[in-house]
Amino acid sequence: MKKYLNLVICLILILTSIFSTACNEERLEDLGEQYVEGRDWQSGFGSGSLPRIQKAGKGYYFLVSQHLYYYEPSMEQAVPVCNKADCSHTDETCNASMGDGPEINYYDHKFYYIASENSNAEKWYLYFLSEDGRQREKVAQIATLDPSDNGVHFEFCVHRGNVYFSVSKGATLKKRKAVVEKISLNGSLDRKEVASVEGYGAAIENLQAFGNTLVVTGCYADSVDSDFRTHTNFVDIRNGKERKDVLYDKERDLVMIYKEEDDVFYYDSNKLYRLNMDSNKREEVTKGMKIYAECSFQGKYLYSCNWYDCHEKNDYRNYGIDIIDEKGEKMGKIPLEKNMEWEFGDNDYCFAFGFDDGKYMVKQFDKS
Repeated sequence: MKKYLNLVICLILILTSIFSTACNEERLEDLGEQYVEGRDWQSGFGSGSLPRIQKAGKGYYFLVSQHLYYYEPSMEQAVPVCNKADCSHTDETCNASMGDGPEINYYDHKFYYIASENSNAEKWYLYFLSEDGRQREKVAQIATLDPSDNGVHFEFCVHRGNVYFSVSKGATLKKRKAVVEKISLNGSLDRKEVASVEGYGAAIENLQAFGNTLVVTGCYADSVDSDFRTHTNFVDIRNGKERKDVLYDKERDLVMIYKEEDDVFYYDSNKLYRLNMDSNKREEVTKGMKIYAECSFQGKYLYSCNWYDCHEKNDYRNYGIDIIDEKGEKMGKIPLEKNMEWEFGDNDYCFAFGFDDGKYMVKQFDKS
């Protein structure tokens, strides 16, 4: 009888293990390298991991004065994501208020953002707001500050069921380790370290995600007297394997722009390059045409904005976005006003935020 009981217990344990493994495999399903709408980080919007605008279904959501607005191309004007009667939509009591969260990430009908609990800004949390604005919840505490921390900065992106984030408290030239952590939105909400950079003044500058790859951009100096340099590392989100210094040059910074299958596109000294990770072969994409650091791939085209050049020269007469095809040929230009800031876009539209005639506006550009 005892032998029979032991056998039953073993069978139960085996079945439990199989069931648990199946659940984990479902959570970690491989969605491939192609973009999956509604579940992937939206690479077209915002500068790196700090987007103010997100695509959801037929419309677009964006932050203006820390309030969330909804807009469809068929609408005449954007509307606050708030259903409260007689609401002024100007303070924190509005359902559309996002507190001091400066950016949003859309995933599975929810908008995720990081904000402090109150005006004291001592505790910072990851929140979500439902697509219709009716439900708002704290997901997890991200950081706790004390007076000696001298401020805090976050990088985060939501991608395929995980929130990837980094917390940076104040600036220091001491040698330190800057980490990227993740929280599973389908699991226990435990924080887990997935990547890091270490050096003098080390910090995580950007987080991006393409398919099964998390792109971690870190910055640090090798010694107190040496220059800060950018290091771009890749993390396979399926198994956690980290590939260090996919992009790195000790003489200058290389800026990661986009990843497509095994090809990495990056900016270097007014040129755009394609690096094949299998062969380690690189080629210039733009055939000598001047490219600006603020650029983005959207569909088949590269969009390159000359804001930094205009700002340095204080001359905005030629301010705008160059449109370049996959052969490196210029297809056209979108003119922008001096006080407008480009917010990138998707295959159909791009957007610009800023002031026009003394009023704050969001402008939509139809790419067709």
